Amino acid sequence: MSELRIVIKRVGEEAEITSIANDYKSMQKIVGGLIENVNIGRNNGQIFALVVNDEGLVKKLPFNFAIEGKPIVGDVFITKYSSAGESLPLTVEEAERWRQRLDSLNTKQQSEAAKVAAAPVDDSMQVLVIPITHDENGETIPPEATALALLGSLGREVEVIPPENDKIYDAAIAVLRQQDHQFEIVDPDDYLIKIRGADGEQEKYLRVVRFIDSEQG
Repeated sequence: MSELRIVIKRVGEEAEITSIANDYKSMQKIVGGLIENVNIGRNNGQIFALVVNDEGLVKKLPFNFAIEGKPIVGDVFITKYSSAGESLPLTVEEAERWRQRLDSLNTKQQSEAAKVAAAPVDDSMQVLVIPITHDENGETIPPEATALALLGSLGREVEVIPPENDKIYDAAIAVLRQQDHQFEIVDPDDYLIKIRGADGEQEKYLRVVRFIDSEQG
């Protein structure tokens, strides 16, 4: 039986190049259940796919990383297929390129997560101020997706709820003031805030998202 060269990314670990048997059971063993292919690129008619657990979100598998603001959970791996759907091994160069990309993505998200600002609203709720992000097509990624991705990389489980009252808004403003930001309201209805850091750094646009912290009940 032939083998597949793949790039595997286990939760909390760096991406790794390895080989597995070219069969469905070996793929299932990595992700821990039924598999789902998420297409992530094409080259010369071949399709690169991120293989994930088909029920990962339902089973609440642990957060791994995010792609375009969408959380990827559980252990996953990257492989490729022919246009006819035949499994193919990654070349050495392809495997190394995807390994570096996954590690770079994970490091960037952890760095961004460390900068997330939050303030309490009451005993079980906080307001989160996060940067607006865009996908590869320049489209704005929904703020709740960004929040889940950033907080997930910190190992926190959250339920995102859109902002809806002045209490939430005031808490967000308090966060910015504590950090000595100069800010102005861009779109009050959507809680969009433009700020400039106290050190004169480049202006950033932030969006307010409220979430329930499961650690606090």
